[in-house]
Amino acid sequence: QAVRGQEYMRLYRLMVPEADEETLYQDANLNLAEYGALFERQLLHSEGLAEKGEEALSKHEERRLQLLEDALAIGKLAQRQVLVKQKVEARGEERRRQQL
Repeated sequence: QAVRGQEYMRLYRLMVPEADEETLYQDANLNLAEYGALFERQLLHSEGLAEKGEEALSKHEERRLQLLEDALAIGKLAQRQVLVKQKVEARGEERRRQQL
């Protein structure tokens, strides 16, 4: 049992460094909003829909996005992803209409 607990903590620390733990568990809504903003920027760039001033994610932001994905509840992440994807798809549709 003790070995399992130690292994759990070792794996947990790989996903959530101690330095980041405090910021992750203070405000879930704030973390989800941060995740949504980072995910949106990543998706806009991957879809070629980013506009001037919408910078690609920095290495630090990519690591933060991964940390949030690892640490936050999958159901909440999925909800946020759906909202972001709908927003990005709407931008893509608007851009296609403007090009006609």
